[in-house]
Amino acid sequence: MVALADGKLLIGGASTEIGGLPGRVLARLHQDGSMDYSFDTGSASARDRRGLDQ
Repeated sequence: MVALADGKLLIGGASTEIGGLPGRVLARLHQDGSMDYSFDTGSASARDRRGLDQ
């Protein structure tokens, strides 16, 4: 999990569903914890999220 400058959170991990969307590896949450559906991860894979917590 990474806190972004605008107060949103970027989360990543192995998942079958986040916010009702299947197979998401990365997701962004608003400051209130709700899903930011405007965030598009494209074809992000598990390899792409390595280093997220660094």
